Amino acid sequence: MENSKQNDTHKTTRKTLGTIGVCINAWLVFAALRSYYLLNLVYCTCQNWVLFATALFGVIGIYVSILLLKERIRIKVFLITTLVIWLIIFVFSNFFEIMNEHHCL
Repeated sequence: MENSKQNDTHKTTRKTLGTIGVCINAWLVFAALRSYYLLNLVYCTCQNWVLFATALFGVIGIYVSILLLKERIRIKVFLITTLVIWLIIFVFSNFFEIMNEHHCL
C-alpha cells in the first residue's frame, strides 16, 4: 500500500517538475529568439551566437523535461541538468550584457 502511495507521489512530482521545466525553457527559447528578431529592428548589441546558444540550451532543457515526463531519467538527473543549463544561460546573458552594456534577454 505504501509503495503505491510513493509511486503516485513520484509520478506527480515528475509531472510537476517536467511541466515547469518545459514552461521555463520554452520561455528562454522565446526570449532568445525574440531578442534575435529585435536585434535587426532596434539597437541592441548582444552577439548573435549568445542568443542562439541560449535558444539551443532552452531546447535542450525542453528535451530533458520531456524525458522526465516520460520517466526516462530520474528526478535527480533532471534537476542537476536543468540547473547547469540555467546557470550557463545566466552566465552567458549576464557576462555579455556587462560587456555590451545593453540587456537583450
